[in-house]
Amino acid sequence: MSGENGSSNGVLVPEKNAGGVGDRCAWTAGTRDVRLAERAVRECWLLRDDARAAMMARLEAVVLDPQSKPRAFYSAVKAIAGLSRINLAAVDVAIRALQFEDLADRVAELEKRVARSNH
Repeated sequence: MSGENGSSNGVLVPEKNAGGVGDRCAWTAGTRDVRLAERAVRECWLLRDDARAAMMARLEAVVLDPQSKPRAFYSAVKAIAGLSRINLAAVDVAIRALQFEDLADRVAELEKRVARSNH
């Protein structure tokens, strides 16, 4: 993605008209960076919470940036969708675990009632 600062492919480049002494550098995510983040999501790499939040913020920035290259855009969308699927799967597992616990408690209570009625 090449923006006003002249950056492309996730490299640091001097901003145009930065002014002052020396050049400031701006970083923008290139297709390779976005694809690496998508791979991290797909392969469930272990990430600290703050690293995951930073990754999501960068992916969202790529999606919202009209200057994003199509490949970077679609890779970012794919990574975000992958995280959504993972989150939904985790919620599904948690719900099923609660249902199982509830059913196990009910079965145990019924077994106690049957045992008491047989005595």
